[in-house]
Amino acid sequence: VLDYALDAQRYADEGVVLAARTDLRVFGVGPGEWFGSWNIRHLPEDGPDQGTDTVRLDTRWTLDFPERMVQLVVGDDITGAVSWSRPTRFGGIRVGRDFDLQPYRITTPLAAFAGQAALPSTVDLIISGVQEAREPVAPGRFELETQPQITGAGIAHLVLTDINGVVRDFNVPFYTTSRLLAAGLWDGSAEVGRVRRDYGLRSFDYGGRTFGSGTLRYGVNDRLTLEAHAEVDARLDMAGVGAVWLPGPRIGVFNASYARSRTEGVADGTQYGLGYQWNGSRFHFDGSTIWRDATFRDLASLENSPLPRRTDQAFAGVDTALGHFSAGYVRQRGWEGEEARIASCGWSREFGRAGSVHVTAFRDLELDEHSVWLS
Repeated sequence: VLDYALDAQRYADEGVVLAARTDLRVFGVGPGEWFGSWNIRHLPEDGPDQGTDTVRLDTRWTLDFPERMVQLVVGDDITGAVSWSRPTRFGGIRVGRDFDLQPYRITTPLAAFAGQAALPSTVDLIISGVQEAREPVAPGRFELETQPQITGAGIAHLVLTDINGVVRDFNVPFYTTSRLLAAGLWDGSAEVGRVRRDYGLRSFDYGGRTFGSGTLRYGVNDRLTLEAHAEVDARLDMAGVGAVWLPGPRIGVFNASYARSRTEGVADGTQYGLGYQWNGSRFHFDGSTIWRDATFRDLASLENSPLPRRTDQAFAGVDTALGHFSAGYVRQRGWEGEEARIASCGWSREFGRAGSVHVTAFRDLELDEHSVWLS
């Protein structure tokens, strides 16, 4: 299978730049799948750069084990990561979970709805006007488990009809999120290899040291998921732990993390992270902060990709009859006192078969510049 994307752009100072991105997949020849991708550019002769250049992007062999939801990758790939760590491009070997190998498996906690029946009855579960389930129940306490079609906070409407035709109904709040794993389920990966350098600019440029990294997420119960991540090479030892917690259906999701690093020739460093997320039927909010010591390092920071001292971000949105309105704010502080602050706002609306409209405005508060996007 050959996938390709052709692109032409005209610049005032360079003329027309032509580009082609190609992906080639070969399967059925032995076990697994072979994959390769390249980027080809043709620059005008009157520009600062000229001629045609071809850069290899990724080359790998993949072998899937669907019954175990495990994937083996040999070649170019990206390391596993959690929300408080950074994924890194590398060349080597990766073994990890891949839930896409069982696409119908539910990996997040099921929503549970409980009640009490005095007589043999039938229970109808209705969420957002859609009947999710209908089950007969025996006298006594009952519980229904299902995966609602919506994510975030919601209200389930249970209608209980007994054998005499008497109907009782009641509402039960719930909260679903993809950030939690179902109880007893794990997700993660392990990698060994060398960091990829100048991706998209050079075909074969890898770091000089071999590293190992690992990521693990485990669902302790339906409201708590624990996380761990580690990176090790000849100069660096970095490890951290985190947790995602849902106290109750009306409260939202909290997350926290803590990591330590030890680097050759540098004092030990520490990283802290906190976050909160609420996703309601109309209102959405997501905020987080991560701050670090000057001596905290990870694999990417040893390859000229420094970590910021602190990153704060907050995003909010509300759904109305006029469309979806959103606002965001991101602040990043460097080690030399430099600071970047970006504010944004947006509006979008669906018009059925006629299409949709999206408008987003960005404001750089430090450089006093702005941009507007319309699609």
